Amino acid sequence: MKIMAMKFFRCLGTCLLCLLILFGFGAEEYSVLAQLPEDTSSSSSTETESQTSSFSSSAASSSLPSSSGSSDSTVSDSQPEQPAESSAAQTSSSAASSGTEQPASSQAQESSQVESTMSSAVSSSYGVSSRTSSQTDQFVPSPYWSEELQNLLERTCSYLSRSDVEECLLYFLAMGSAGANVSMAQVTSFTAGLTETEFAAESTLQQAYDILNLTFCGYSALNFQGEDLITLLCSVSNLSSLTPEELCYCLLALDSNQYDIPEGAAFSRSDLYSCLLECQQEDGGFSAHSGETSDTYLTGLALTALAPYQNQAQQLSEAVEKGLRFLSEQQGQNGVVLQNGTPSCQATAQAMTALCSLNLDLRDSKFVKQGQTLLDGLQQFAAASGGFYETENASAVQLEATQAAVLALTAMKKNASPYVLEVSLGSGDSASQLQEEETQNDSLWIWVVSIAGGVLVIGAGTVFLWMHRRRFLKKPAPIPSKTDSVPKEDLSDKL
Repeated sequence: MKIMAMKFFRCLGTCLLCLLILFGFGAEEYSVLAQLPEDTSSSSSTETESQTSSFSSSAASSSLPSSSGSSDSTVSDSQPEQPAESSAAQTSSSAASSGTEQPASSQAQESSQVESTMSSAVSSSYGVSSRTSSQTDQFVPSPYWSEELQNLLERTCSYLSRSDVEECLLYFLAMGSAGANVSMAQVTSFTAGLTETEFAAESTLQQAYDILNLTFCGYSALNFQGEDLITLLCSVSNLSSLTPEELCYCLLALDSNQYDIPEGAAFSRSDLYSCLLECQQEDGGFSAHSGETSDTYLTGLALTALAPYQNQAQQLSEAVEKGLRFLSEQQGQNGVVLQNGTPSCQATAQAMTALCSLNLDLRDSKFVKQGQTLLDGLQQFAAASGGFYETENASAVQLEATQAAVLALTAMKKNASPYVLEVSLGSGDSASQLQEEETQNDSLWIWVVSIAGGVLVIGAGTVFLWMHRRRFLKKPAPIPSKTDSVPKEDLSDKL
């Protein structure tokens, strides 16, 4: 009986320990608010499958259906329309795909099916789609997304998660837009080190980085630890002192959650993009100073930032078209975009992000060189470890290049900007509120587990006592005396 009781209590203790361990592990990962909804690109629907074609670095020309008529008519009818101040988008994706050869008749049929779901409305020779000021959180996944690309994105996000967060300037943006999980310790470390005093002392570029990262962690920059970071960002009085990159990231930060510029701010959105347009050169590219050689990476970044505003003025739409023409001219025959004459992963990724933010098809004839697309060019920099090299002959993976690749793949899957939340946070919403709710739920579970464990222990003890009640209640036998040990008959004989 003792052996049975020991086994019972040992089993009970093991179960309670397993419950506590599982509960502890479940609270270790932090799921950013900017995650994608369920992947609809893997639907088994025949219609969806008929519209899906994959890019291939070896056979892009055959795996991609050719556009009939204008190569620009590739904007989905149900693609989310970006408002004047923001585009509701965000994504998750990945992987190197291998396309399959298709006969011409099948290819034409597939093309017609794809085109039947696309809008032919364009505002320029590059197919820049028209936008309205209405806000929508709906999106249509790219018809060219594949399982291989999904695997590539997941491997790349996994590589980023193993890297030094402090060296990856937009880590939470990249992971959040891709729908990847990050550890709670990383989020806590990032937010704990960001105080109002430190934020105010940072450069405008770093402030924009912080707002993007905070937003994609689920924090509203309008109310982060009781402070309005948007007001601090908009306190720059002299926009001419900002670099083109700072102007771009200011716009991207403001549009990430459709943040309203506060009254009395030193500048408006129109001031930002007007100042940015002054950095465009005659060849259509953008550079830090007038007369300098245009920078392809900066050009792609500028087009991404200008995407929500392209139809607000003719000057903006013309600037976008000129920028696209410049990027097309800088694309090599292998699909890679050159940066100062050198093949560059970041320049290629940023050009890819710009096209998707503008709702343009990567198959656009302007960006297909000898059958190679921007995606084909980007995949040439992929490393087996999951990271990306910056140049073709690089010996080590670069975090900035890997981060840019994640955003580009995310933009492709979503057909939209990866810098914008899919579902906007309200001014009062913040991750701290959600964490408080999660903490309350965790406390509830701890109480439930504790009470359940206590009941089991008490119940087991009660059963044990009941089973051994006779032993505990039985009166002990009297101790015999010395006289009792001698028989009476023997005593009579002695007398």
